[in-house]
Amino acid sequence: MDDKKYMVIKKLNEDDILEILLEYYQENECASLPRSKGMLLGIPGENLRFIGIYGKEDDLSVSDCDLSEVDKTTDFNGDHSFLEKNPRFHL
Repeated sequence: MDDKKYMVIKKLNEDDILEILLEYYQENECASLPRSKGMLLGIPGENLRFIGIYGKEDDLSVSDCDLSEVDKTTDFNGDHSFLEKNPRFHL
């Protein structure tokens, strides 16, 4: 097989996407917070967003958290949102 013409195509369902996002943050920014819960909301290309909450292993409130309410009360805090709010900042 010619390596120059080889591609990998992945088509992920919602559970796969959530697992990847939750595990990414648990392995990086939230490494000390093993309990997590997440949700995808919105419409692709319009307002698609991810809500994730992370807590300590014994923090049962993570499971009880209403992610729809978190969505209503929390501002975006990803890198792109930061850059939009701080146009003079360069990576």
